Amino acid sequence: MSEFPLLVDEPRCGIANMARDQALLEIVASGVLPGVLRFYQWQPATLSLGYFQAYAARQDHLPSLACPIVRRASGGGAILHDQELTYSLVLAADHPLARDTPKLYRAVHQALCDVLANLYHVTAIIWGDFPLLPPVQPSKTAHPQPSDTAPPFLCFLRRSPGDVVLVRPESPPLTTDLRLPAKPFYAPAAGPTLKTDKILGSAQRRRDGAVLQHGSLLLGQSKFAPELPGLAELTGQRIAITELINAWSTKLLAILGMDRFSPAQLSMEYTAAYGVAWEKFAAQEWLQTR
Repeated sequence: MSEFPLLVDEPRCGIANMARDQALLEIVASGVLPGVLRFYQWQPATLSLGYFQAYAARQDHLPSLACPIVRRASGGGAILHDQELTYSLVLAADHPLARDTPKLYRAVHQALCDVLANLYHVTAIIWGDFPLLPPVQPSKTAHPQPSDTAPPFLCFLRRSPGDVVLVRPESPPLTTDLRLPAKPFYAPAAGPTLKTDKILGSAQRRRDGAVLQHGSLLLGQSKFAPELPGLAELTGQRIAITELINAWSTKLLAILGMDRFSPAQLSMEYTAAYGVAWEKFAAQEWLQTR
């Protein structure tokens, strides 16, 4: 019987969460673990910057100025980690999905779409599957841009291909394009575009021997990012985190080609890698690198 390591962590601070992801990437790359799936939250509420974002940009988002800040090793926009659930999936380089990272990105997101349909009877879709949606904005940039063309500071105000968005009930209906089997399209019965809200975005970090994909699922509205409604506000339903984790991880188990999950056994190699990673993410040089 094939097993896959699973971690469901208690909430941690931003430095600890990023160091833990980095350490898991290191030990999977070294062959200590075949991979690991991790779910976690943040305490206290924390702002994480994407790798390419300027540190000074956080001054432009007033509601989150009181929150501690950390820089991720992955790209994308800033995320306010408060009323949300973060996942990270690390795979050894020889896993089929690790060799096709766009497929990995989509598989994890589609699994969530299926879970939300089953648990909450709502329609979540992958942005980019529907040709008549508005043009997407770039998810990150390594070069400064004029302020009128720069992407929004917060990740959840951006749209990138592969993001998961929740379709609001007042949107026109979705159907399936019979000319393109299994490829959905949008049939505009009552308007030009769907009304959607982004609820999940992910990013990847690769190193020799392994790939890390992690992402944030917006569960509810935070007072530190009041412009962003979460699943609770958008669906009008109570979001049970344990139920959501169980359903999502079960879907991912099948995608990974495994039979069951097992508790992740964290070794001395992990402890050493965690210590190194902690120093990295705690350093002001890393935080203010841009």
